[in-house]
Amino acid sequence: MIAARLPFVSLLLGSVSLLAGCVGGGGTSTPDRSDVAGWVERVLVAEDVRDVDDPILPEALRHDEPAVRFAAYRALARIGDAAAIPMLVDALGRETVPQLRSEAIFAIGRTEHPSIVDVVERFILVSDDRTRADLARALGMSGDERGLISLLDSIDDPSPAVRGAAALALGRMLGGRPGALEGRAFGPFRSLGERMVHDESAEVRWRAVHAGGKLGAEAFRPRFLQALADPDPRVRLFAAEALAAMPGAPPAETVAALVETLGDPDWRVVVEAAKGLDGVDDEAARSALVAIVGAGDAPGHPSPHARAAAADSLGAEGAGPEVVAALVSALADPSDSVRGAAADGLAVVLPPAEALARYRAVLAIEGAAGPSKYLRSRLARAAAALPDGAGHPLVVTLLDDPDLAVRTAALAALGGFPDRAEEADPWLEDALATREVALREAAATSAGALGRTQLVPALVDALDDSPGPDFVETRISIVKALGALGGRAAFDALGEALRDDERQVRLQARAELARLGGSIPKLPRRPPPERVIVPRYGVDFTYEASRPRVRLVTNRGPFELELMPDEAPHHALLFLERCRAGFYDGLTFHRMVPGFVIQGLDPRGDGYGTGGASLRSEVNPIRYASGVVGMPDAGLDTGGCQIFVTFRPQPRLDARYTVFARVVAGMDVVEALDVGDRVDYVIVESPSAP
Repeated sequence: MIAARLPFVSLLLGSVSLLAGCVGGGGTSTPDRSDVAGWVERVLVAEDVRDVDDPILPEALRHDEPAVRFAAYRALARIGDAAAIPMLVDALGRETVPQLRSEAIFAIGRTEHPSIVDVVERFILVSDDRTRADLARALGMSGDERGLISLLDSIDDPSPAVRGAAALALGRMLGGRPGALEGRAFGPFRSLGERMVHDESAEVRWRAVHAGGKLGAEAFRPRFLQALADPDPRVRLFAAEALAAMPGAPPAETVAALVETLGDPDWRVVVEAAKGLDGVDDEAARSALVAIVGAGDAPGHPSPHARAAAADSLGAEGAGPEVVAALVSALADPSDSVRGAAADGLAVVLPPAEALARYRAVLAIEGAAGPSKYLRSRLARAAAALPDGAGHPLVVTLLDDPDLAVRTAALAALGGFPDRAEEADPWLEDALATREVALREAAATSAGALGRTQLVPALVDALDDSPGPDFVETRISIVKALGALGGRAAFDALGEALRDDERQVRLQARAELARLGGSIPKLPRRPPPERVIVPRYGVDFTYEASRPRVRLVTNRGPFELELMPDEAPHHALLFLERCRAGFYDGLTFHRMVPGFVIQGLDPRGDGYGTGGASLRSEVNPIRYASGVVGMPDAGLDTGGCQIFVTFRPQPRLDARYTVFARVVAGMDVVEALDVGDRVDYVIVESPSAP
């Protein structure tokens, strides 16, 4: 269970409270064997600077104290370097504590290296249920198809935990590879199909359907259709998602099943069914989607997620007057997410001039009923999608919008007009010259997309003038643009970016240089910082053994989070401190993706804010289920102040974004949140008993 913690985890956090300032200068010396707190902090220093070669790590894996070994396993998982595999395998062979065996295997999996297959073959035949499940998960992270046989064998394991882990691992290993099963004998995969509909565990069934959907084999279609009738809504939603992802136009039987599924009592299932009907040329499907959106006096579906997904799917060429009327009506929907989806759809179903006139009419509305900054930003994107560059005048108009977020969206939209690239140069150059993180990032992205080599000097100047944690994402975007544009000046700037303070910027610069075919200099190891600030249990966290809770009171009502300092201490501490200081009071949610996440609490309100932080990623084994809270980032070690909350299980996020909290009350409020909704204030609750 997510809430469970073993005593050594408390000891790990508690031991650090002894350290207030006792280790400095990077902590390069080896502590006395009995100094558990000293060992833990030395390991945390290695984790913080991502140094897999620090000699403290193999020594810590051999320490008698479980707290030290736990710290070392987590550090190596967060470093994610394949060079650590030999020492982790050696430690796994010695480890006797079940949770620590899980940590060792998770750390091996986080390397995402093909040699994981060899590790699994060494240990899987002599393992208990828990370890077999952990090994299956690691195998999926390897991406090496040599592990297919082991995973397919595990699909029929007596333990549901192992079967479920194997299903997710199959989806991760082969997912996103079109035609992954082409040329293969389908027989070995039949058990996966059986698990979709006949497994006694709903947890296994939805995971099997998810995996089957990632594989995209036509032979699974009958199982997906059967799964649409499963009593568990997770199985139904993944079945609808799987059918939506199948290549080619859906056959009549699938269309009819998805239309029927639009009446599902769970809005998440409706969202996935609506996505599956995107662009389908079927009168019954269009009528059902129109009913979800609502038109005229018809109210539509009560969930804005469902209405937005349906509006998005109605945006297909050749739509009739019923569809156009529904999308026009949706431009006045109470939800900005629905209005934005309608704008996108109208770009497809209307002639460009008529769609543009609709957008201008929305922008002309004044007062409280006028378009929010979120909708104006969506209109910039929709205008850029109009054919033949018809939306260019509207995008140019929005470049002068009073709101920064709208101007940023318009700058990003300029990248969609390659035929008018030269006209964009003055706006892009001006944006690159401003010390404004969002404008610079959008301008860099558009410059790269438009191939504007003329802007390389401006990009180089902007890179030099974008220091600190607030500009990490901007520097990454500039580095990507320089890599796309190339040339001597770009190449030299990328070489300088290899010395950036932020590891993610350095990694991106290295990737761009490699893509350009240049030699990459080997830089000396970066020295550790003078002092690594480590959250201290009992000092920074004063609630003894239980997890802290915070109540976020929004304009839709309150919801409550339980923080996880045992899983992500830096993130939990900073979030808790900000809640106590009133940092989040009045901040808004700027992004809602139907059936996926709600994201926000950015002081800028546009998704570009970090709150002055650049948090090291604290990736952990917690999976993204419904109501799990993660940290958005621009890559490894670029976390800031925002949060996102998942509306349903999201396996593709597992072990990729830091989990630091979960919703424990008020999930109905979270599900009702939309872009523009706000947190009025936050209450730090007294911790409950463990």
